[in-house]
Amino acid sequence: MKEIRYKKKKNKKLIAAGVLLGAVLLALLVVFGLFHIQEVVVEGNEHYTSQEIQDMILDEPMCTNSIYLMWKYSHDTEAGSRFPFLNDVEVEMISPFKIKIRVYEKIELGYLKNGEKYAYFDKDGTIVENSTELHENVPLVTGASPKGLTLYQKMEFEDEKQLKALLGVAVHLSKNELIPDEIRFGEDQKITLVFGKIRVYLGANQYVEEKISHLKAIFPNLSDLEGGLHMENFTDATNTVTFKKGEKDPAETESRKAGEVKPEGESEGESESESEIETSPQKKFVEDPNAFSTDAEGNKIYTDPLGNTTDRTDSYNYVDDNGEIIMDGYGYIDPYTGAYIN
Repeated sequence: MKEIRYKKKKNKKLIAAGVLLGAVLLALLVVFGLFHIQEVVVEGNEHYTSQEIQDMILDEPMCTNSIYLMWKYSHDTEAGSRFPFLNDVEVEMISPFKIKIRVYEKIELGYLKNGEKYAYFDKDGTIVENSTELHENVPLVTGASPKGLTLYQKMEFEDEKQLKALLGVAVHLSKNELIPDEIRFGEDQKITLVFGKIRVYLGANQYVEEKISHLKAIFPNLSDLEGGLHMENFTDATNTVTFKKGEKDPAETESRKAGEVKPEGESEGESESESEIETSPQKKFVEDPNAFSTDAEGNKIYTDPLGNTTDRTDSYNYVDDNGEIIMDGYGYIDPYTGAYIN
C-alpha cells in the first residue's frame, strides 16, 4: 500500500511539473510570437531618417520583441550611453506588433569647419555629428583654435578658456532663442555675433548672460538696419549699449583693402547710399517728468511705462551713436531701463 501511494504522489508531481512547463512554454510562445514587432513609427527625428533610427534601436534579435524593447528603454541612462547624439528615447506600444519610437535629438548649438566636413556640437561641447551638409539655424564658429573634433567626444581646444567662452555664449544664445549666422573670436579673444548686416560686439567673456539677455530685448528694433551694436562696456552697473548705424564689418573692410573683389553688382556708391537708408517713420520718445520720483534716501528714481524702475537717471544708456533713442515704427527702447515700450 505504501508503495502504491508513493507512486501516486510521484505521478501527481510529474503532472504538476508538466502543466507548469507547458504554461511557461505557452507564455513564451505568446510573448515572442504575438509581441513580435512588425511595424515601427518614428517621431522627433530631424537629422536622422526614420530607417536609421529604427536600425539603431532594433539592433539585436531581442529588440524585435515589443515588451522587451519597452523594458530596455525604460531606463533613463540607456539612450545617452548608447547614442551620444540623443538626449532620450521613448518606446510606446501601439499594439503587440506595432510600436512608436520617440527620439529627442541633442540641440546643435554651433558648428566648426573640420576639413571638408562640418562638426556640430551640443551644450556640453560634444561633437554630435560630422557632416558634409549644412544644417539650418546653426551658427558657424570662426576664429577658434580647436585641436580635436572627434565624433561623439568633447571638443579639445588649445585654450580651454576659449572653449568655455564658446559654450557659454552658445548656451545663452539658445536659451534666448537668438540664432546668429556666426560666432566670431577675434583679437584678444573678443567675441562678435554676426546677424546678417548687424554685428554685436560682446567684447571679452564677461557679463555674457546679461549682455545676451539685453540683446534679446533690443534686437527686434535692429532687424532692418545695418551697423554695429557695441556691448563691450556693458556691465551689471552701467548697462551701456551703443548702436553705430552704417558701421561696416571690420573683417569685410580688411579683405577689401587686401584686394578682394566686391560682390557682383555692388559699387562703392551703392554701398554708401544703402548705409544711409532710414527706417519707417518712428514714434517720438517724450520724456515724462512724472516718471521721476525721489526715494526715502533722496535718490532720484525713474519708472518706465511698464513699471520697471532704476536709479541710473544721470544719462541715457540705450541710445545710438548720435545719442538718439533707439526706436522703430511701433515703439522704442526705454533709454533708462532698456525695456521695449509700444
